[in-house]
Amino acid sequence: MPWGLSHILRNRPDWLPLCNKTPKYWLPICLMVFGAFVIFACTESNYKSEYSPDRKAESSVSNEGSSLTEYIIVLAENVSIENAISNLQKYDAQIIKDLKRGRYLIGLKNDPGIEQLKKDIEDSPHIKQVQPNFNYTIQ
Repeated sequence: MPWGLSHILRNRPDWLPLCNKTPKYWLPICLMVFGAFVIFACTESNYKSEYSPDRKAESSVSNEGSSLTEYIIVLAENVSIENAISNLQKYDAQIIKDLKRGRYLIGLKNDPGIEQLKKDIEDSPHIKQVQPNFNYTIQ
């Protein structure tokens, strides 16, 4: 007795008619299931932001025993990090990590806040952009 595909298709079990449905039948079902997973993954209760619009950037990291507030800076083209960081030495700036492509993670011991930093780099030919480094944690 042959047990190939033709034999199974001739002697269909009860569940096999579901296999003959068209993509128009399965597409809405797949989209609903996928949507349920996306909604669950993106709900606000799954992660917590440390961002507070009324306060300074408060993402602190312990570096050499002191608390540093982290910022990401984007350098102008053909500028060394030493030239760019010299503009921020009054805040005790330290380089934490090279993020590649002209972006650096820096830490400031004396955090002036993002508004003051933006004013400080406004006329700087070395730094194009500065932004706080917000850390997100999954709860």
